[in-house]
Amino acid sequence: MSTTLEQQIRESAYHLWLLDGCPHGRADEHWLSAERQVLALASAPVEAKKRSTAKKAKTSEPSKPPRSMSKRKTTAGADLAETRP
Repeated sequence: MSTTLEQQIRESAYHLWLLDGCPHGRADEHWLSAERQVLALASAPVEAKKRSTAKKAKTSEPSKPPRSMSKRKTTAGADLAETRP
C-alpha cells in the first residue's frame, strides 16, 4: 500500500472516529470503513473510464436519426386557432 493511500485511509479513519463520538476499542472498524471508502474513490476513475470506453463502443454503431417534429401530426395548433377571438 502506498504511503499516500495509507495516509488518506488514516485521515479518513480519524474523521470517522470523530464522527462516531471517539469510542474506544473500535479502531479496526473505523480503519476498514475508511479503507473501503478510499479504495472505492481511488477505483472510481478506473470504473468511469471502463464505462466511457464501453459507451464509445456502443455509440460507434450507426443510429437512426431523430424524428422531425414536422412529420408528427398534431391538432393542438388547429384547436388553438379555433379558440382565439
